Amino acid sequence: ANTPRLDYSGGATCPKLLLEPQRVNLALWSESFDNAEWTKTRASVTANAATSPDGYTNADKLVEDTTASSTHFLQLDFITVTATNYTATIYAKAAERSQVRILLTNYWASGNDAIYDLSAGTVLSVGVSAVSASITDVGNGWYRCALVSGTAAAGPNGKFDVTTAVAGSASYTGDGTSGILIYGAQLEAGAYATSYIPTLAAATTRGADSCLKTGISSLIGQSEGTLFLEITTTNDITTIVPIGISDGTGSNRVILYVGSGILNALVTVSGVAQATISSSSISANTSYKMAIAYKANDFAFYVNGALVGTDTSGTVPACSKFNYDNGSGSAPFYGLNNQALLFTTRLPNASLAELTTI
Repeated sequence: ANTPRLDYSGGATCPKLLLEPQRVNLALWSESFDNAEWTKTRASVTANAATSPDGYTNADKLVEDTTASSTHFLQLDFITVTATNYTATIYAKAAERSQVRILLTNYWASGNDAIYDLSAGTVLSVGVSAVSASITDVGNGWYRCALVSGTAAAGPNGKFDVTTAVAGSASYTGDGTSGILIYGAQLEAGAYATSYIPTLAAATTRGADSCLKTGISSLIGQSEGTLFLEITTTNDITTIVPIGISDGTGSNRVILYVGSGILNALVTVSGVAQATISSSSISANTSYKMAIAYKANDFAFYVNGALVGTDTSGTVPACSKFNYDNGSGSAPFYGLNNQALLFTTRLPNASLAELTTI
């Protein structure tokens, strides 16, 4: 509690504030693939075969057998799923083999899978029923491979497979010694991957993050000001995730938010919108700089160095709180916040353009 989670991924020297929703990792024994919960089919596991992304010698090796023209995989089953999207992830590193497949079956429609190239760091293919797949370089040859599934049908025994692959196919003739390194499996309900949650014999829950600061009226321009944000979107750009200032309610606020696939600026006084300005469509997993400048009858919204829109009619709310939510504590912001700046003056448009240039 009261300790921010800072993300230095990608070799960054300046971290991002990481805020995530509550998630549950349903993948048991997430670092112990030699455990009996993980069924081995035409494959075996060598425990503690290499250094994992966390720096310890606790990465396992998935080794194929010599069966011809077939799949070689691990499977975790008896997973209770509900009717929603799921995201499956695993850390993987090339050894003798350099490709891996993630597959979700049984309560997911056929085709919820993807194949990843661990040498090139690319997604080779995505099944017809999967929503999306991504691969993230986490250093030292390790990648976090992610698969966002289509909607599952509710049931008690969903299956999560990790399969070696060759030449873009999960079916091939093994040699009995080759394989890949794996670590940190995760299966969570949700349309994008969150940070890794280790498990043992039971599913593990990570609580939701929240961030706010109250009692700061003197730091907020009460008649004019500028709110600047640099954020990185998640894979979900449809759900509303706001950041801004307010009086602790949703009636008086200045917020910037992602929602419906666009960036938005909103100013309200006594529950009445004074300025509502929206951008064109945006992309998932992408960084954006945006700023809303506010003053009576003088509002401007900039994104990535360009003026999105203005409003020349409206008043300014009195605010006392900086909040990573909609102002009243609901609809919390989830994602990566690179920067957040609050000015007590309405910056000139030229300054807004310079401030938001990527």
